[in-house]
Amino acid sequence: MPKPLLVITNGTTIRPGQVQFTFNATINRAIANAVIPLYRAIICNPRYAALVVKAINTENEALLNNLIRRTVTSRRLVSVEIDFSGFFLGFKYPASKYVYVNEVFREYVM
Repeated sequence: MPKPLLVITNGTTIRPGQVQFTFNATINRAIANAVIPLYRAIICNPRYAALVVKAINTENEALLNNLIRRTVTSRRLVSVEIDFSGFFLGFKYPASKYVYVNEVFREYVM
């Protein structure tokens, strides 16, 4: 049997249980534009990427918050949370009463 693959997943969502069938495409595009510099920094700067991984692995939310806010400069970013294998970025826009969450996490694919 082949070994499972480790896959890094990214998505934007509204937390489950808050609402169904509501998603604002304009907000989704704004979040995508806000996080592009973060992902560019992770790809292009191995030192920055290593610090992000260190913050996640040591559950150092203050360090992760500082690192994320260096590249995600949107004033709509309201929260940075560590997840077991990644992080969640919360964005709040005036056009919605919901917080949109950009999630990055590791999953196993069989």
